[in-house]
Amino acid sequence: MKKIISVAVMLLWAALITGCGPVNKDTLAKDIIDQWHLVENPLISNDTKDIIDVYVEFKIDGTFTLYQKDFSTPIYYNIYSGSFSLGEGGIIAGKYSDGKNWGATSGYKAEVVKEGDKATLTLTNVDKPEDVSVYEKCTIPSEVKGATVKMTSRGESVFDIVRFL
Repeated sequence: MKKIISVAVMLLWAALITGCGPVNKDTLAKDIIDQWHLVENPLISNDTKDIIDVYVEFKIDGTFTLYQKDFSTPIYYNIYSGSFSLGEGGIIAGKYSDGKNWGATSGYKAEVVKEGDKATLTLTNVDKPEDVSVYEKCTIPSEVKGATVKMTSRGESVFDIVRFL
């Protein structure tokens, strides 16, 4: 009986260890490639949720497009583009087309959680773990894509715009 219990405990232990293994980079990459809407961020509060609106699309070719409405452009969405890469441990990092790196110097820890046909993407700043953004999988509305102002460099705007990646 002791032998059976020992074997059962070892099998349970093995199952727990393999279930908590490293992030599968290929699976995470497939899960991230989609369109997302920002629903939680430290800069979004009850006072700002009607002013700040962000959508991002990660594409299979390693590029992204970010649509961002904020304090500086309350009617239009600024559109940014660039490239991203997914590293070991689920760390995603990127650079805008104007050469500016994303806000997280060491990148973001990415996690995708799927529940039925819904999914969330959580990006946690590696350097500042309190900086967490949560995105919900969506289709970017045509009204958002149609109300854009292309922002390719910081010199094109009077404002120093906070980018949400």
